[in-house]
Amino acid sequence: MTSRRRGLTVLELLIIVIVIVVAAVLLLRWRGAKDSTATAGPAAAVTDSVSSMAPSAASGSVASDLFFIGPVDSVATTGDTVTVRLVTTRESGAPAAGVTVNLSIASGGGNLSTPSAVSRADGEMEVRWMLGAEPGPQVIRAMMDGIESSATTLEITTTARPASSP
Repeated sequence: MTSRRRGLTVLELLIIVIVIVVAAVLLLRWRGAKDSTATAGPAAAVTDSVSSMAPSAASGSVASDLFFIGPVDSVATTGDTVTVRLVTTRESGAPAAGVTVNLSIASGGGNLSTPSAVSRADGEMEVRWMLGAEPGPQVIRAMMDGIESSATTLEITTTARPASSP
């Protein structure tokens, strides 16, 4: 009996290429975030900036990074309320629980549901942001409690609310 060597199909090759490209993009994004103090990226349509800092003790865990992980869309309508999600991590990349993060509106107006939030066991926290009434860029700033170098920003570009029909 002869054995026949089977080559890869076009679909299998395409899947391999996609996996390699996604892995490369994720690695470059992660390395860029570690090397930069204000790196913006389009991944998952989120505009986020990340900055690294020296470790700081917070409730027994050492937090070193603060990331915006949501909203998923960087475009919204004026006056909408969006849920902003952040995560704090240790130098090792593990979640940092019990870290207080202070938030403020840097431009564009609107209201935050709370001026600060504390990370859960998974390192994540959520804050509701009612966007301002003027169309254009709106920015909030997050900073780990008392550590200026931990500041990071999230920008959402708002569009005017459509006029209601009579």
